[in-house]
Amino acid sequence: MKHPFRYRKLTAAMAVAFGASVASLPAQAVNFSDNGLGEVGLASYYTATNMFDTVISITNTSDVYVVAVKLRFREADNTRDARDFNIFLSPNDVWTGIVTMGDDGETPVIRTWDNTCTAPALPAGPNGSRQISFTNSDYIDESNDQNGRADGGSTSISRTQDGHFEVIVMGVDQPLSGRLSAGAVHDSNGVPADCNQIINDYKSPPTGTNGSTLASQFSEPLNVIKVAANLIRVDAGVAGGIPVDMLANFYNPGCGAIPLGQEDLNNPCPDNIMADPATSTPNLTNAFPASSLQITGAGAIEDFFWPGTADAVSSLFMATTVINEYAIGGGSNAATDWVITFPTKQFYVDTENIATGQVAPMPFAEFFQDGSNGQSCVQVAFGYYNREEGKQVVDDGIDFSPRPPGTPGSAICQETQILAFDQNNSVLGGNNLYGVPLAQGFTSGWMRLSFTSPSAILQGANFSYYGLPVTGFGIKSLENGVSSSNGVLNYGIVQAHAYDRMILTS
Repeated sequence: MKHPFRYRKLTAAMAVAFGASVASLPAQAVNFSDNGLGEVGLASYYTATNMFDTVISITNTSDVYVVAVKLRFREADNTRDARDFNIFLSPNDVWTGIVTMGDDGETPVIRTWDNTCTAPALPAGPNGSRQISFTNSDYIDESNDQNGRADGGSTSISRTQDGHFEVIVMGVDQPLSGRLSAGAVHDSNGVPADCNQIINDYKSPPTGTNGSTLASQFSEPLNVIKVAANLIRVDAGVAGGIPVDMLANFYNPGCGAIPLGQEDLNNPCPDNIMADPATSTPNLTNAFPASSLQITGAGAIEDFFWPGTADAVSSLFMATTVINEYAIGGGSNAATDWVITFPTKQFYVDTENIATGQVAPMPFAEFFQDGSNGQSCVQVAFGYYNREEGKQVVDDGIDFSPRPPGTPGSAICQETQILAFDQNNSVLGGNNLYGVPLAQGFTSGWMRLSFTSPSAILQGANFSYYGLPVTGFGIKSLENGVSSSNGVLNYGIVQAHAYDRMILTS
Protein backbone atom coordinates (compact mmCIF):
# COMPACT_ATOMS: atom_id res chain seq x y z
CA MET A 1 0.00 0.00 0.00
CA LYS A 2 1.33 3.40 -0.92
CA HIS A 3 1.18 6.23 1.57
CA PRO A 4 -0.89 9.12 0.13
CA PHE A 5 1.10 12.02 1.51
CA ARG A 6 4.54 11.60 -0.06
CA TYR A 7 5.10 13.69 -3.17
CA ARG A 8 8.08 13.48 -5.50
CA LYS A 9 8.71 16.71 -7.39
CA LEU A 10 5.34 17.06 -9.11
CA THR A 11 1.79 15.83 -8.78
CA ALA A 12 0.37 13.65 -11.51
CA ALA A 13 -1.56 16.60 -12.95
CA MET A 14 1.64 18.60 -13.30
CA ALA A 15 3.39 15.64 -14.87
CA VAL A 16 0.71 15.46 -17.54
CA ALA A 17 1.02 19.20 -18.16
CA PHE A 18 4.76 19.10 -18.65
CA GLY A 19 4.91 15.68 -20.29
CA ALA A 20 8.18 13.97 -20.97
CA SER A 21 10.30 16.92 -19.85
CA VAL A 22 9.11 16.45 -16.26
CA ALA A 23 9.67 12.71 -16.36
CA SER A 24 13.35 13.40 -17.00
CA LEU A 25 13.71 15.44 -13.80
CA PRO A 26 15.38 13.98 -10.68
CA ALA A 27 13.04 12.13 -8.35
CA GLN A 28 13.70 14.33 -5.32
CA ALA A 29 14.21 18.07 -4.75
CA VAL A 30 12.92 20.65 -2.28
CA ASN A 31 9.95 22.60 -3.64
CA PHE A 32 6.98 24.69 -2.54
CA SER A 33 4.21 22.31 -1.53
CA ASP A 34 1.29 22.19 -3.95
CA ASN A 35 -1.20 20.92 -1.35
CA GLY A 36 -0.30 22.73 1.88
CA LEU A 37 1.50 19.74 3.43
CA GLY A 38 5.24 19.36 3.67
CA GLU A 39 8.39 18.59 5.63
CA VAL A 40 9.20 22.24 6.50
CA GLY A 41 6.97 25.13 7.52
CA LEU A 42 8.41 28.68 7.47
CA ALA A 43 6.37 31.42 9.12
CA SER A 44 7.70 34.89 8.33
CA TYR A 45 6.74 36.42 11.67
CA TYR A 46 6.03 35.92 15.33
CA THR A 47 5.66 38.66 17.91
CA ALA A 48 4.96 39.34 21.55
CA THR A 49 5.18 43.13 21.12
CA ASN A 50 2.49 45.82 21.15
CA MET A 51 0.03 43.57 23.03
CA PHE A 52 0.05 40.94 20.25
CA ASP A 53 0.17 37.19 20.81
CA THR A 54 1.14 34.65 18.15
CA VAL A 55 -0.84 31.40 18.13
CA ILE A 56 0.82 28.40 16.47
CA SER A 57 -0.46 24.95 15.50
CA ILE A 58 1.40 21.99 14.00
CA THR A 59 -0.74 19.15 12.64
CA ASN A 60 0.37 15.61 11.86
CA THR A 61 -2.00 14.54 9.08
CA SER A 62 -0.74 10.94 9.04
CA ASP A 63 -2.80 8.25 10.76
CA VAL A 64 0.21 5.91 10.65
CA TYR A 65 3.34 7.69 11.84
CA VAL A 66 4.70 9.38 14.93
CA VAL A 67 6.38 12.51 13.53
CA ALA A 68 9.35 14.20 15.21
CA VAL A 69 9.68 17.92 14.44
CA LYS A 70 12.03 20.72 15.46
CA LEU A 71 10.26 23.97 16.38
CA ARG A 72 12.72 26.88 16.31
CA PHE A 73 12.13 30.58 16.96
CA ARG A 74 14.66 32.98 15.43
CA GLU A 75 15.13 36.54 16.68
CA ALA A 76 14.67 39.44 14.29
CA ASP A 77 18.11 41.07 14.05
CA ASN A 78 20.44 38.24 13.01
CA THR A 79 18.24 35.13 13.22
CA ARG A 80 20.09 33.71 16.19
CA ASP A 81 18.19 31.01 18.09
CA ALA A 82 15.69 32.50 20.57
CA ARG A 83 14.34 29.09 21.66
CA ASP A 84 13.82 25.65 20.16
CA PHE A 85 12.77 22.16 21.20
CA ASN A 86 11.62 18.88 19.70
CA ILE A 87 7.96 17.84 19.46
CA PHE A 88 6.70 14.26 18.95
CA LEU A 89 3.31 14.26 17.25
CA SER A 90 1.35 11.03 17.45
CA PRO A 91 -0.80 10.00 14.45
CA ASN A 92 -3.53 12.60 13.73
CA ASP A 93 -2.15 14.82 16.52
CA VAL A 94 -2.10 18.63 16.74
CA TRP A 95 0.30 20.62 18.93
CA THR A 96 -0.69 24.19 19.77
CA GLY A 97 1.18 26.95 21.54
CA ILE A 98 1.16 30.70 22.00
CA VAL A 99 4.02 33.21 21.97
CA THR A 100 3.17 35.90 24.50
CA MET A 101 4.97 38.38 26.73
CA GLY A 102 6.17 37.00 30.05
CA ASP A 103 5.38 38.43 33.46
CA ASP A 104 8.45 40.69 33.43
CA GLY A 105 7.06 42.58 30.43
CA GLU A 106 10.31 42.10 28.54
CA THR A 107 10.92 38.39 27.91
CA PRO A 108 8.63 36.42 25.58
CA VAL A 109 7.53 32.89 26.45
CA ILE A 110 6.13 30.01 24.43
CA ARG A 111 3.18 28.61 26.41
CA THR A 112 1.04 25.54 25.80
CA TRP A 113 -1.75 23.56 27.38
CA ASP A 114 -1.13 20.69 24.97
CA ASN A 115 -0.39 17.14 26.13
CA THR A 116 1.82 16.24 23.15
CA CYS A 117 5.32 15.07 24.12
CA THR A 118 8.18 17.54 23.88
CA ALA A 119 11.88 17.10 24.52
CA PRO A 120 12.84 18.58 26.86
CA ALA A 121 9.62 18.65 28.87
CA LEU A 122 8.43 22.25 29.22
CA PRO A 123 8.40 23.63 32.79
CA ALA A 124 5.15 24.34 34.59
CA GLY A 125 3.48 27.67 33.78
CA PRO A 126 0.42 29.59 35.02
CA ASN A 127 -3.10 28.15 35.05
CA GLY A 128 -2.05 24.58 34.39
CA SER A 129 0.04 25.47 31.33
CA ARG A 130 3.64 24.60 30.47
CA GLN A 131 6.01 27.24 29.16
CA ILE A 132 9.62 28.15 28.47
CA SER A 133 11.08 31.66 28.21
CA PHE A 134 12.98 32.91 25.19
CA THR A 135 16.68 33.55 25.72
CA ASN A 136 19.52 35.79 24.55
CA SER A 137 22.15 33.11 25.24
CA ASP A 138 22.83 32.60 21.53
CA TYR A 139 24.12 36.14 21.03
CA ILE A 140 25.57 37.32 24.34
CA ASP A 141 29.28 37.53 25.08
CA GLU A 142 29.97 34.99 27.81
CA SER A 143 33.52 36.13 28.53
CA ASN A 144 34.33 33.09 30.66
CA ASP A 145 32.85 30.65 28.16
CA GLN A 146 34.77 29.64 25.05
CA ASN A 147 31.42 29.02 23.38
CA GLY A 148 30.21 32.61 23.83
CA ARG A 149 28.50 33.74 20.62
CA ALA A 150 28.37 37.53 20.69
CA ASP A 151 27.66 38.75 17.16
CA GLY A 152 28.30 42.48 17.49
CA GLY A 153 24.64 43.36 17.86
CA SER A 154 22.58 44.24 20.90
CA THR A 155 22.64 41.71 23.72
CA SER A 156 19.19 42.75 24.95
CA ILE A 157 16.44 40.16 25.32
CA SER A 158 14.29 42.56 23.28
CA ARG A 159 15.84 41.05 20.14
CA THR A 160 13.70 37.97 20.77
CA GLN A 161 10.40 39.84 21.11
CA ASP A 162 9.71 39.38 17.41
CA GLY A 163 11.23 37.40 14.56
CA HIS A 164 10.21 34.37 12.55
CA PHE A 165 9.97 30.63 13.18
CA GLU A 166 10.50 27.33 11.38
CA VAL A 167 9.18 23.81 11.80
CA ILE A 168 11.31 20.99 10.35
CA VAL A 169 10.30 17.33 10.22
CA MET A 170 13.28 15.29 11.47
CA GLY A 171 11.83 11.82 10.84
CA VAL A 172 8.85 9.50 11.22
CA ASP A 173 8.37 6.30 13.19
CA GLN A 174 5.50 3.83 13.28
CA PRO A 175 4.14 3.46 16.83
CA LEU A 176 5.06 -0.20 17.24
CA SER A 177 4.83 -1.93 20.60
CA GLY A 178 8.01 -1.62 22.65
CA ARG A 179 9.54 1.17 20.59
CA LEU A 180 10.41 4.43 22.31
CA SER A 181 8.14 6.46 20.02
CA ALA A 182 5.17 4.50 21.39
CA GLY A 183 5.38 6.75 24.44
CA ALA A 184 4.11 9.64 22.29
CA VAL A 185 0.85 7.91 21.31
CA HIS A 186 -2.23 9.27 23.09
CA ASP A 187 -4.69 7.11 25.01
CA SER A 188 -8.47 7.44 24.94
CA ASN A 189 -8.21 10.40 27.32
CA GLY A 190 -5.84 12.28 25.02
CA VAL A 191 -2.79 11.71 27.22
CA PRO A 192 0.50 10.34 25.80
CA ALA A 193 1.49 6.90 27.04
CA ASP A 194 4.89 7.91 28.44
CA CYS A 195 6.71 11.11 27.42
CA ASN A 196 9.49 10.30 29.89
CA GLN A 197 10.35 7.31 27.74
CA ILE A 198 11.40 9.74 25.01
CA ILE A 199 12.99 12.35 27.27
CA ASN A 200 15.10 9.83 29.20
CA ASP A 201 16.53 8.42 26.00
CA TYR A 202 17.99 11.87 25.20
CA LYS A 203 19.34 12.16 28.75
CA SER A 204 21.09 8.78 28.76
CA PRO A 205 21.95 7.57 25.25
CA PRO A 206 23.10 3.95 25.12
CA THR A 207 26.78 3.35 25.84
CA GLY A 208 28.94 3.09 22.75
CA THR A 209 26.49 4.81 20.38
CA ASN A 210 26.77 8.11 18.54
CA GLY A 211 23.21 9.08 19.45
CA SER A 212 20.03 7.94 21.09
CA THR A 213 18.24 4.67 20.45
CA LEU A 214 15.21 6.82 19.73
CA ALA A 215 16.93 8.51 16.76
CA SER A 216 17.97 5.19 15.27
CA GLN A 217 14.33 4.05 15.18
CA PHE A 218 13.15 6.93 12.98
CA SER A 219 13.06 6.96 9.19
CA GLU A 220 13.17 9.76 6.62
CA PRO A 221 10.87 12.80 6.91
CA LEU A 222 7.59 12.70 4.98
CA ASN A 223 5.29 15.46 3.68
CA VAL A 224 2.67 15.07 6.39
CA ILE A 225 2.65 18.24 8.50
CA LYS A 226 0.53 21.37 8.24
CA VAL A 227 1.71 24.51 10.07
CA ALA A 228 -0.53 27.49 10.89
CA ALA A 229 0.04 30.76 12.76
CA ASN A 230 -2.21 33.66 13.75
CA LEU A 231 -1.64 37.12 15.19
CA ILE A 232 -4.15 38.16 17.86
CA ARG A 233 -4.50 41.44 19.76
CA VAL A 234 -7.58 41.04 21.91
CA ASP A 235 -7.78 44.56 23.34
CA ALA A 236 -7.78 46.15 19.86
CA GLY A 237 -10.01 43.57 18.20
CA VAL A 238 -7.36 42.77 15.57
CA ALA A 239 -6.41 39.30 14.36
CA GLY A 240 -5.06 37.74 11.18
CA GLY A 241 -3.49 34.57 9.85
CA ILE A 242 0.25 34.60 9.08
CA PRO A 243 1.01 33.03 5.69
CA VAL A 244 3.18 29.93 6.16
CA ASP A 245 5.48 28.73 3.36
CA MET A 246 5.31 24.94 3.26
CA LEU A 247 8.25 23.13 1.63
CA ALA A 248 7.95 19.55 0.40
CA ASN A 249 10.69 16.96 -0.22
CA PHE A 250 13.23 18.76 1.97
CA TYR A 251 15.24 15.69 3.00
CA ASN A 252 15.31 12.70 0.63
CA PRO A 253 18.01 10.12 1.42
CA GLY A 254 16.85 7.84 -1.40
CA CYS A 255 16.03 4.14 -1.44
CA GLY A 256 17.22 3.24 -4.90
CA ALA A 257 15.78 3.90 -8.33
CA ILE A 258 12.04 3.93 -7.65
CA PRO A 259 9.78 5.30 -10.43
CA LEU A 260 7.89 8.53 -9.76
CA GLY A 261 4.76 7.84 -7.68
CA GLN A 262 5.54 4.14 -7.15
CA GLU A 263 7.49 4.22 -3.90
CA ASP A 264 6.14 2.08 -1.04
CA LEU A 265 6.05 4.58 1.81
CA ASN A 266 4.91 2.14 4.45
CA ASN A 267 8.65 1.40 4.49
CA PRO A 268 10.42 4.77 4.20
CA CYS A 269 14.20 5.01 3.93
CA PRO A 270 15.97 4.18 7.21
CA ASP A 271 17.63 7.59 7.43
CA ASN A 272 16.64 10.82 9.15
CA ILE A 273 17.83 14.20 10.43
CA MET A 274 17.00 13.55 14.07
CA ALA A 275 18.97 15.82 16.39
CA ASP A 276 19.34 16.48 20.08
CA PRO A 277 17.11 19.34 21.31
CA ALA A 278 20.16 21.33 22.42
CA THR A 279 21.73 21.48 18.94
CA SER A 280 21.32 23.94 16.06
CA THR A 281 20.35 21.15 13.68
CA PRO A 282 18.43 20.38 11.63
CA ASN A 283 18.25 23.71 9.83
CA LEU A 284 17.70 25.03 6.31
CA THR A 285 21.14 23.86 5.14
CA ASN A 286 20.05 20.22 5.49
CA ALA A 287 18.16 20.01 2.19
CA PHE A 288 19.21 16.76 0.53
CA PRO A 289 19.98 16.37 -2.23
CA ALA A 290 21.00 20.02 -2.56
CA SER A 291 18.56 20.66 -5.39
CA SER A 292 15.35 22.61 -5.87
CA LEU A 293 12.37 22.53 -8.19
CA GLN A 294 9.89 25.27 -8.97
CA ILE A 295 7.17 25.81 -11.52
CA THR A 296 7.35 29.05 -13.52
CA GLY A 297 5.55 30.46 -16.53
CA ALA A 298 8.31 28.94 -18.65
CA GLY A 299 7.83 25.47 -17.14
CA ALA A 300 9.64 23.43 -14.50
CA ILE A 301 13.01 24.78 -13.30
CA GLU A 302 15.27 22.29 -11.59
CA ASP A 303 18.73 23.18 -10.29
CA PHE A 304 21.62 21.95 -8.13
CA PHE A 305 23.67 23.70 -5.44
CA TRP A 306 26.62 23.14 -3.11
CA PRO A 307 25.73 20.57 -0.40
CA GLY A 308 25.58 21.88 3.14
CA THR A 309 24.43 25.38 2.12
CA ALA A 310 21.04 27.07 2.26
CA ASP A 311 21.13 27.77 -1.49
CA ALA A 312 18.54 25.15 -2.48
CA VAL A 313 15.95 26.67 -0.14
CA SER A 314 17.02 30.25 -0.95
CA SER A 315 16.49 29.66 -4.67
CA LEU A 316 12.77 29.11 -4.04
CA PHE A 317 12.41 32.48 -2.30
CA MET A 318 14.57 34.64 -4.60
CA ALA A 319 12.70 37.76 -5.79
CA THR A 320 13.69 41.10 -7.25
CA THR A 321 10.67 42.94 -5.86
CA VAL A 322 7.96 42.66 -3.19
CA ILE A 323 4.44 43.87 -4.03
CA ASN A 324 1.41 44.50 -1.82
CA GLU A 325 -1.33 46.99 -0.96
CA TYR A 326 -1.49 49.72 1.68
CA ALA A 327 -4.08 52.04 3.24
CA ILE A 328 -3.76 54.69 5.95
CA GLY A 329 -6.08 57.17 7.65
CA GLY A 330 -9.59 57.88 6.47
CA GLY A 331 -12.79 57.40 8.40
CA SER A 332 -11.70 53.96 9.61
CA ASN A 333 -8.28 55.25 10.79
CA ALA A 334 -6.63 52.57 8.63
CA ALA A 335 -3.05 51.50 9.30
CA THR A 336 -0.79 49.21 7.27
CA ASP A 337 2.46 47.42 8.04
CA TRP A 338 4.51 45.11 5.86
CA VAL A 339 6.59 42.28 7.29
CA ILE A 340 9.78 41.69 5.28
CA THR A 341 11.71 38.55 6.30
CA PHE A 342 14.83 37.04 4.74
CA PRO A 343 14.46 33.44 6.01
CA THR A 344 17.96 32.24 5.01
CA LYS A 345 19.94 35.47 5.44
CA GLN A 346 21.85 34.22 8.48
CA PHE A 347 23.63 31.57 6.40
CA TYR A 348 25.20 34.29 4.25
CA VAL A 349 25.83 37.21 6.62
CA ASP A 350 26.42 35.74 10.11
CA THR A 351 30.15 35.14 10.49
CA GLU A 352 29.42 32.11 12.69
CA ASN A 353 27.79 30.34 9.75
CA ILE A 354 29.94 31.19 6.74
CA ALA A 355 32.91 29.32 5.29
CA THR A 356 36.44 30.31 6.32
CA GLY A 357 37.84 32.82 3.88
CA GLN A 358 34.50 33.84 2.41
CA VAL A 359 34.95 37.41 1.20
CA ALA A 360 31.38 38.32 0.16
CA PRO A 361 27.97 37.44 1.58
CA MET A 362 26.23 37.13 -1.82
CA PRO A 363 23.38 37.44 -2.53
CA PHE A 364 23.42 39.96 0.35
CA ALA A 365 25.59 43.06 0.37
CA GLU A 366 27.38 42.91 3.72
CA PHE A 367 28.08 40.69 6.70
CA PHE A 368 26.35 41.26 10.03
CA GLN A 369 28.65 44.02 11.22
CA ASP A 370 30.52 44.33 14.47
CA GLY A 371 29.75 47.32 16.65
CA SER A 372 27.31 48.41 19.31
CA ASN A 373 24.42 48.00 16.88
CA GLY A 374 25.36 45.21 14.53
CA GLN A 375 23.41 45.06 11.30
CA SER A 376 23.54 43.83 7.73
CA CYS A 377 21.85 46.26 5.34
CA VAL A 378 20.43 45.74 1.86
CA GLN A 379 19.76 48.58 -0.56
CA VAL A 380 16.18 49.08 -1.70
CA ALA A 381 14.14 51.39 -3.88
CA PHE A 382 10.39 51.72 -3.93
CA GLY A 383 7.59 53.13 -5.99
CA TYR A 384 3.98 53.40 -4.91
CA TYR A 385 0.64 54.08 -6.55
CA ASN A 386 -2.70 55.33 -5.38
CA ARG A 387 -5.94 53.76 -6.54
CA GLU A 388 -6.28 56.13 -9.51
CA GLU A 389 -2.95 55.38 -11.23
CA GLY A 390 -1.05 58.17 -9.50
CA LYS A 391 2.60 57.16 -9.06
CA GLN A 392 5.54 58.17 -6.88
CA VAL A 393 9.03 56.74 -7.45
CA VAL A 394 11.46 57.13 -4.58
CA ASP A 395 15.08 57.49 -5.69
CA ASP A 396 18.29 57.06 -3.71
CA GLY A 397 18.01 60.57 -2.30
CA ILE A 398 14.99 59.71 -0.14
CA ASP A 399 15.34 57.20 2.66
CA PHE A 400 13.28 54.94 4.78
CA SER A 401 13.01 56.43 8.23
CA PRO A 402 14.98 55.95 10.37
CA ARG A 403 17.97 55.82 8.08
CA PRO A 404 20.63 53.35 9.35
CA PRO A 405 23.81 55.24 10.36
CA GLY A 406 26.43 55.40 7.63
CA THR A 407 24.24 53.72 5.04
CA PRO A 408 23.85 55.51 1.70
CA GLY A 409 20.47 55.46 0.01
CA SER A 410 17.45 53.55 1.22
CA ALA A 411 18.17 50.37 3.20
CA ILE A 412 16.63 47.80 5.50
CA CYS A 413 19.02 46.07 7.85
CA GLN A 414 17.47 43.21 9.84
CA GLU A 415 16.42 39.69 8.95
CA THR A 416 12.84 40.42 10.02
CA GLN A 417 11.60 44.03 9.89
CA ILE A 418 8.39 46.06 9.74
CA LEU A 419 7.69 48.71 7.13
CA ALA A 420 5.07 51.05 8.60
CA PHE A 421 3.12 53.23 6.18
CA ASP A 422 2.29 55.49 9.12
CA GLN A 423 4.93 55.39 11.85
CA ASN A 424 2.54 57.11 14.26
CA ASN A 425 -0.06 54.41 13.73
CA SER A 426 1.82 51.14 13.25
CA VAL A 427 -0.25 47.94 13.47
CA LEU A 428 2.48 45.65 14.81
CA GLY A 429 4.82 48.18 16.40
CA GLY A 430 7.77 45.79 16.31
CA ASN A 431 11.32 46.62 17.36
CA ASN A 432 12.72 46.94 13.83
CA LEU A 433 10.37 49.57 12.45
CA TYR A 434 10.95 51.52 9.24
CA GLY A 435 8.67 54.30 8.03
CA VAL A 436 7.53 54.58 4.41
CA PRO A 437 7.35 58.30 3.47
CA LEU A 438 4.14 58.60 1.46
CA ALA A 439 3.47 61.74 -0.53
CA GLN A 440 0.34 63.83 0.05
CA GLY A 441 -2.71 62.26 -1.55
CA PHE A 442 -1.32 58.72 -1.43
CA THR A 443 -3.42 57.27 1.36
CA SER A 444 -4.27 53.94 -0.29
CA GLY A 445 -3.01 51.89 -3.19
CA TRP A 446 -0.10 49.55 -3.70
CA MET A 447 3.72 49.58 -3.56
CA ARG A 448 6.61 47.77 -5.22
CA LEU A 449 9.77 47.39 -3.09
CA SER A 450 12.88 46.56 -5.16
CA PHE A 451 16.26 45.16 -4.14
CA THR A 452 18.93 47.19 -5.91
CA SER A 453 22.29 45.80 -4.81
CA PRO A 454 24.37 44.54 -7.78
CA SER A 455 25.46 41.56 -5.65
CA ALA A 456 21.87 40.30 -5.28
CA ILE A 457 22.38 37.14 -7.33
CA LEU A 458 22.37 33.47 -6.33
CA GLN A 459 24.18 31.06 -8.66
CA GLY A 460 23.05 27.50 -9.23
CA ALA A 461 24.51 24.90 -11.53
CA ASN A 462 22.03 25.70 -14.30
CA PHE A 463 20.45 29.07 -13.48
CA SER A 464 21.11 32.50 -11.94
CA TYR A 465 18.50 33.77 -9.47
CA TYR A 466 18.25 37.55 -9.07
CA GLY A 467 17.17 39.52 -6.02
CA LEU A 468 17.09 38.22 -2.44
CA PRO A 469 15.40 35.28 -0.65
CA VAL A 470 12.39 37.02 0.88
CA THR A 471 8.94 36.29 2.28
CA GLY A 472 6.34 38.09 4.38
CA PHE A 473 2.91 39.71 4.29
CA GLY A 474 0.99 42.94 4.73
CA ILE A 475 -1.42 43.59 7.59
CA LYS A 476 -4.08 46.32 7.81
CA SER A 477 -6.13 47.37 10.80
CA LEU A 478 -9.39 49.33 10.54
CA GLU A 479 -11.53 50.86 13.26
CA ASN A 480 -15.33 50.76 13.27
CA GLY A 481 -15.84 52.05 16.78
CA VAL A 482 -17.32 50.32 19.81
CA SER A 483 -20.77 48.75 20.22
CA SER A 484 -22.43 48.75 23.64
CA SER A 485 -23.53 45.16 23.07
CA ASN A 486 -20.67 43.71 21.03
CA GLY A 487 -17.63 45.63 22.24
CA VAL A 488 -14.78 46.65 19.92
CA LEU A 489 -15.69 46.48 16.23
CA ASN A 490 -12.15 46.76 14.85
CA TYR A 491 -10.70 44.15 12.53
CA GLY A 492 -7.52 43.16 10.73
CA ILE A 493 -6.77 42.04 7.18
CA VAL A 494 -3.68 40.02 6.23
CA GLN A 495 -2.50 39.77 2.62
CA ALA A 496 0.42 37.64 1.43
CA HIS A 497 3.01 39.49 -0.64
CA ALA A 498 3.34 39.08 -4.39
CA TYR A 499 6.78 39.01 -6.02
CA ASP A 500 8.62 39.67 -9.26
CA ARG A 501 11.15 36.89 -9.94
CA MET A 502 13.96 36.75 -12.50
CA ILE A 503 15.67 33.44 -13.22
CA LEU A 504 18.08 33.23 -16.14
CA THR A 505 20.16 30.45 -17.59
CA SER A 506 23.69 30.57 -16.12
